[in-house]
Amino acid sequence: MLRDDLLHPVLGGNKVRKLDALLPQLLAEGVTDVLTCGGVQSAHTAAVAVAAAEAGLRSHLLVRGEKPQVPTGYHLVTRMYGSEVSYVSRAEYADRPAMMTARADALRRRAPGAKVAVVAEGGGEPAALLGLLRLVHWLAAEGRGGGSGGGGSSSSTSGTATTAGIDGRASHARRVVAVERLHRAAATPYRLVVDSGTGTAAIGLALAVSLLGLPWSVHAVMLAGDEQYYNAQQQQLLAGFMDLYGAELYGGAEGAVAAVGGVEEAGSAGAAEAGEAMAARLPLRWLPRRTPRRFGKVLHSDIEACKQVAQQYGIGLDPVYSLAAWELAAELAEAELAAELAVGAEAGSKAAEAEVEAGGAGGERPHLHPRVLVVHGGGALGLHGLAQRYPDWF
Repeated sequence: MLRDDLLHPVLGGNKVRKLDALLPQLLAEGVTDVLTCGGVQSAHTAAVAVAAAEAGLRSHLLVRGEKPQVPTGYHLVTRMYGSEVSYVSRAEYADRPAMMTARADALRRRAPGAKVAVVAEGGGEPAALLGLLRLVHWLAAEGRGGGSGGGGSSSSTSGTATTAGIDGRASHARRVVAVERLHRAAATPYRLVVDSGTGTAAIGLALAVSLLGLPWSVHAVMLAGDEQYYNAQQQQLLAGFMDLYGAELYGGAEGAVAAVGGVEEAGSAGAAEAGEAMAARLPLRWLPRRTPRRFGKVLHSDIEACKQVAQQYGIGLDPVYSLAAWELAAELAEAELAAELAVGAEAGSKAAEAEVEAGGAGGERPHLHPRVLVVHGGGALGLHGLAQRYPDWF
């Protein structure tokens, strides 16, 4: 597991990754005010509020629904760090582009000297993909020094191999390893697992894997829509990405189409065609949640599962997002383990024991480099709001 939930003292996860790319661009453009939107317990609005405050920008957050009597979790962070928090009706929120345009225009009229940037819900911006590119480049950079400044988690446990069995005891059969670099990254077919709201993180990870020529794949759990929705997101974000960076990467959209081999006649290709061609070639699989449900719906069993993971592994999950990624990763890891056992995985264990006896890893028991990696996107602060709604579950 990559503990991206520990990236920042207040917030973590893929929201911070996206802003890691977006904020420098906004600052370079002379932006003074940032406008975005989200639900009451939106990790995105909270992340924008914190990051904008740290960068000296004013944030204007549009929150769907009524103002809660007691702000908790992500909404408390939004209220504490946000320059202006406004509550909008669900009817107005239903047409997000129109809502954001109208609110941005009103803000410019109120403050004529302000330069306002609108950030899409969830940080679903083409430029945000660069934050995930940086992450994958960092994960694959073997032997280039430790530390977390290059793009990794700032967790104090990052870089240590910790194991725990399903029953809480140390176990080779099932465990979680906190990683800082991926072992033999260029030769190992790692499977990256991520939960998906807007899908931006999954698309960015897969794009990075493709651009860097790595033998990895990305497995994304669909939470906010069906496969058609995420395919459309994929094409839209990649088209925007090629419009921004295609010339630098490939010498233009035509070169991009030719490079990925998606269109026979590249001569008339534009960013949209290049994005469509790239989308078709990404190592990305959109998968349904193990127990499908309406987005945002939480089951009592989800809370119990989060409590079990917290108590047995010391990892905080939320039932809407990160638990879904955990469930898929567990299934993939168990299938991988079964396959290894079928071909004699015991040989690998004996090799590891020999490494320890020979003094490898400073005499410590080495981990066996599992090939399933969960990118923990954060979200645990959302439990605060759920505890108010379902106090008996906690």
